[in-house]
Parts: sequence; C-alpha cells; structure tokens
Amino acid sequence: MKLEIKDIDQCVKEMTITIPSEDAAKDYRTVLNKFKNYVVVPGFRKGKAPLAMVENVFAEQAREAYLKEKVYDYYETAIKENEIEPLHEGVPVSVDWEKGKELVMVFRYEVKPTVVIEKYTGMKVESKLVEFNENMVDETIENIREKMGKEETKERPARDKDIIVISMKLPEEESENGKENEQNPFEIALNDNDYGKEFNEALTGSQAGDELKTTANIAGKEGVPVIVNVREIKEKILPDVTEELAKESGFDSLEAMRKDIGENLRKRIEQENLQRKKTLLLTSLIKENPFDIPPSSVIYYSHKLAEPYARMLNKKPEELAEYYRETAFFEIKAYYITSYLVEKLNFEVSEEDKNLMINEMAEELELTPEEYREKNPDVTKQDDFVNRIKEKKLYDFLFENNEFVEPEERVEEEKSPEDDNSPDSSITEKEE
Repeated sequence: MKLEIKDIDQCVKEMTITIPSEDAAKDYRTVLNKFKNYVVVPGFRKGKAPLAMVENVFAEQAREAYLKEKVYDYYETAIKENEIEPLHEGVPVSVDWEKGKELVMVFRYEVKPTVVIEKYTGMKVESKLVEFNENMVDETIENIREKMGKEETKERPARDKDIIVISMKLPEEESENGKENEQNPFEIALNDNDYGKEFNEALTGSQAGDELKTTANIAGKEGVPVIVNVREIKEKILPDVTEELAKESGFDSLEAMRKDIGENLRKRIEQENLQRKKTLLLTSLIKENPFDIPPSSVIYYSHKLAEPYARMLNKKPEELAEYYRETAFFEIKAYYITSYLVEKLNFEVSEEDKNLMINEMAEELELTPEEYREKNPDVTKQDDFVNRIKEKKLYDFLFENNEFVEPEERVEEEKSPEDDNSPDSSITEKEE
C-alpha cells in the first residue's frame, strides 16, 4: 500500500491510496470466491459454477462487490497504520481500478485545526461603547406611557398618528362581486404604515364614513389602485407622567420609578458593553491569528442555530442554515481561541474565585448565595463551573492587556445587508 497526503487547507486533507496490482488481484479473487456462492449460473447449482465462468457472466457485479467490500477496508488500514485521526469518516472522491492493474483511491477527510495564538496582547481594539444618560430614562417612561395609552374614538378629520379603522378593496373587482372582495376592517396608524405617501395623503383629513379612491403599495407592488372605506378614527391618549402613572406601573412613587429604571438601564448597558467588548476582542483575535476550521463543523453548527427558527416557520434547518453561517464561523473560531488561551495561560482557581462566581450566578437567578448553594450543592465540583471561572479570568486578563480605543472617523460608506448580521452589531447607542 502506498500513501500520499495533500493539504487542501489546514483542516481538509486529500489522501491517495494505491494498492499494488498483485494485492488488488489477490483481494479481488477472495471476494470473487465468496461472490460465486450467491449467484446462479445457468446449468450449474448455486456455488458450483467455475470461478472463471462466474466472473465472465457477472464481471461488473463482481467488480462492484470487490470495491464495496474492500475500499473502506483499505482506507481504515491506511489511517490506522499512519496514526491519522480524521474528525469524520473520509469521503471517497474517486476510485479507479481495472482487473490486473493497481487500485487508486482518493479520499477527502477533515482533521482538527492546528491553533496557535501568538498575538493576544498589546492590540488596539476599536470600540464605541454605550454611555448611560438620563434621556434613556425618559425614553423608557415614554414607552410605558405608550403601552398604557388608551384609544378613544374621535368625531373629527384624521390627522398625523391617528389610528384609523379601514377596509380596502380593488376597484376592478367591485363590479363583479360587490363587497365580497372587501377586506375585513383593520387598523393602521396614519403616516406610520407601509402603504405609501399617496395613500397617507388621501387619508389625512378623512372622516368616518368616507370612501376614498387612491393607490397603495401592496404585496411588493407600488401604486396599486384601491378603494378605502374609513370606518373609525381613533386617537391614542397617553397618560401624564404623574405619581399615579408610577403606581399603576408597580412603583411606590415617580422618584422610585425613575431610580429603578435608571439602575436597570445601567446594569443592562454594563452587560451589553461587556459582551460587545468580548465580541470585538474576539474579532481582533480572529483577524490577528488566522487559522482554518473544518467546513463540516460550520455546516453542522449553522444547522443547529437554525433549528428553533425552522420549527417556528415549519421549514427544514438546511433552508435557513445559510443565514447563520457567519455566526457559526465566528462562534467556532471563538471557541478554539478561548480554549487555547485558557490552556496556555493555565489560570488557577481559588476558593475565593468559586465564592465570587457563586455570588454572580445567584444574582443572575435572583437568589441569595446560600439559596443557590442549597439548590446546587455540588456545583463547585463541576467542570462547567470551573471552566466558567477560567474563562472569566481569561477575559479579565485580555481586557487588562489590550487597549480599547474610540473608532477613527471614517468617510461614510454605503452599508451592505451583511453589516446588520455582523457579530458586533448587537448594541445600539440608544436603549429603548
């Protein structure tokens, strides 16, 4: 057996296995002897026909039986003898054999990436973090007002932001079926819908009982002629920001409401800034320390990410997997990087570290440390618990040994759709 291995990339290899003609012929004859016991040659009882006749009658089937039985045997022998550890069973790319000649097989397989992280300190990581301001409290209270607002019917012309109850139909259908094709009444917010400028202009100033001819953007088409019947005009009345509003929202007072909202916003911003810093740091580490990852890992993980959404939409995961490919790629690389650095830096975990982590995990679940320990008595012995502490120590080390800087001013470029799905686009500057 002769072996030749070619690198497709760091994780994908191509292995050519050559079986000498005499070995291939010997193995073929062994398979042929077994094969003749299962076939019937006219004029002979099963298994009694001469081998040469069996081969002559069933030449193609005998060749297929030999390849089916032996090709993967040769592959298994090759990887064992050469101490190769593929991630998955290799896939045959080509198999070339004719009787009397050598057998040449090409397999493609994947291996774990060789990860070496050399650049992990002294980096300048561009990061624009969110800063808390009192306007965020006002915006949150405004959202509460919106949720607690009540709709009131108005006997007046429609104006901006009014809620209008309408029904709509296509004029060409009216003469054929009358009102059968008219939609059931539904609500829209004036000037806050997707039906188009002309549609909103036509409804501005309309009153209950009006029938309007205009155009609307419907089902991806612009300027579709429609007839709109105005059924009702409503205005959303928002409550004033008073002590009563605070109490109805579950707070003791307006001051307590603002304080509680502010504290929660600060915590949320702190957590999101921390996650943003981690993501941007990992993005820099990936850029500074390039390595390949197995394509099958990306495919598998993108399918896993797509599964819950596929179930919701009654689709197969593979139909949505492409949308999660970049996320899968990023998270797999992040896993390899953090695993490598945790092992390289070899952090020690003290009892104090364990106590601090228990306090943190208890707070996440709104428990006291004692309640958390009671519910999870063996938590400190679990590998996941220790690994979480080590990962926290790793990020503390990386934050301390790398510099986070404000992004440089750049000329605005047209934003591509991919930008919205990038790993570091999850935090906006305004929190609502």
